[in-house]
Amino acid sequence: MSAVRWVIAMLDSPPGSSAASEAFWLGVTGARLSPSRGRRHELASLVPSDGDGTLKVQRVVQSSPGAMHLDLACDDREAETSRHLALGAEPVDVPAGWTVLRDPAGRSYCITEWRPGDV
Repeated sequence: MSAVRWVIAMLDSPPGSSAASEAFWLGVTGARLSPSRGRRHELASLVPSDGDGTLKVQRVVQSSPGAMHLDLACDDREAETSRHLALGAEPVDVPAGWTVLRDPAGRSYCITEWRPGDV
């Protein structure tokens, strides 16, 4: 059985408010912003001065209000996806590298591969 190794909270911001949102959350947490990554350099981690990071910012393409979602990092994304589907999740999308699901209450979340250096 696959297991979730890490839970990451993703703070999604539309282009017009991403800089202000990042500055706000950096101030709230006292963290520093990692270098950006992703196909469009849309992802960055809030790196705490001590301990492991569990919060990331994501600049989203759509112009909807900001949101938050969870990423569940696991060893075997396909096996974990199958387990979630059996528990009642609904598939939404499967972009390269992650799976987007919806829980029974309609909340979207992602299943990603566990990469210890990428938290």
